[in-house]
Amino acid sequence: MRLNKLVTGAILFLGLSCSALAMPALSVIDTSQTSTGIAGNVRGWEFTTNSDISVTALSIYDAGLDGLAEAHNVGIFNSSGTLLASVIIPSGTTAGLVNEFRSVAISPLTLLAGQTFRIAATYNIVGDPYLNGSGSSFLADPAITYVTSYTETSSTLTYPTVNPGNARIGPNFEFNLLAVGAPEINGLCLAGMMSSMVLLGLVERRRRPD
Repeated sequence: MRLNKLVTGAILFLGLSCSALAMPALSVIDTSQTSTGIAGNVRGWEFTTNSDISVTALSIYDAGLDGLAEAHNVGIFNSSGTLLASVIIPSGTTAGLVNEFRSVAISPLTLLAGQTFRIAATYNIVGDPYLNGSGSSFLADPAITYVTSYTETSSTLTYPTVNPGNARIGPNFEFNLLAVGAPEINGLCLAGMMSSMVLLGLVERRRRPD
């Protein structure tokens, strides 16, 4: 009976933990398509929201996973060009690494479904590479849709308006789903929950008389 309760508790804990787990908006598939570009440039991309989400952190691509050459100012703008949130991601390895991105938490920012936004970051030296290729080099979470990339010649964070014609993925963000319904669960969480459920089934089977 005690083991039964422990396994049931583990399933509930995993379910609640996974539903609250922040997810990256974009995941890198091909790290070979990178470029360092030019100094004094703002690079970013436009996306639309397919679900209500809460942005919890902003991040920047760290190609070598070995730290950033410079600090980057990263922000999210609405379709009118108004800056909604921003953060400075320091150089080096101070910021935490989430997949291939250095990440810094922000106060939760709610983005409602069906709206358009742009995320952008400053690049003031020729140092940190960004993804520079086709849409096949990254994968967008189903909660958003990647639209296209934009750049702007500027040393300060500004709303980018120039379409370079190919993907320029440097900044990224992490989020939680706010929509009512089944929570999105990543693969590791799902595997843990399934293992716990199998164990619970075995416990129940052993308790039954022959």
